[in-house]
Amino acid sequence: MLRNSLVLFFLLATLVVRAEYSGGIAQLRAEPDGEAVLEIKSGTAFIAHPFNARLSRVWLELWVKKDGQYDEIQLKRGAVLYDANGKKVGKVIRPFNPIQEFPQNDTLVKIWIDAYLEHASIDVISVAEAELQKLLMVALPNSRQEFFQSFLDTFKLQEMPEQGDYKSFLLNDFDFQKREFRPRLLLIFYRKELIAVFHHRPLKAKVYDSIETGGAFGMIYNSKFSENSKATLMQIYKSKFR
Repeated sequence: MLRNSLVLFFLLATLVVRAEYSGGIAQLRAEPDGEAVLEIKSGTAFIAHPFNARLSRVWLELWVKKDGQYDEIQLKRGAVLYDANGKKVGKVIRPFNPIQEFPQNDTLVKIWIDAYLEHASIDVISVAEAELQKLLMVALPNSRQEFFQSFLDTFKLQEMPEQGDYKSFLLNDFDFQKREFRPRLLLIFYRKELIAVFHHRPLKAKVYDSIETGGAFGMIYNSKFSENSKATLMQIYKSKFR
């Protein structure tokens, strides 16, 4: 257990993952059908993953004062929650246990919370797929990297080295069941023209073809390129989506 926690701590500290944000005051549940246990303010950051048609499962890293705990484990009703900058971002509504805690000093404890909230509580402009879809619905078959650069920068996609004239940009996601990170979006450019997008969550495009990869990811393909390029794209995809 300790080793797994240390591995996860290392991953959280070293991998860049774009967070979603709450779009208003939101209540989170410890269980999908349970009662709300905490409330967060608008703009609070978390890692979100679709759970069902109504809920997202979220991962939050927060801080709480030690006097907001019972027996240094359970969070007290009314305990104030803070972000990494010491800003108040929420409070506990009902006592519950966070999934992990790390004492920081004599007064503060860092906690990790695994919870559920309504999709509607997530600010849509913080969702990568929603913003990328806006671009793909107006993009042309010859749209270049410059057209997508603001998206790449805003969501901090990591540029990945590729062979030849190919270039790819990767966005990671967090797998709550396996407690590990995995690819979420992969954009591939050929000579700075968008040639493909591999995606885990639903995504639409207007002038590109949607293709099933046979796995958990879909593919949006620029059909102006030759059919032979698909083999190269699949190789790039498989090198990231293992």
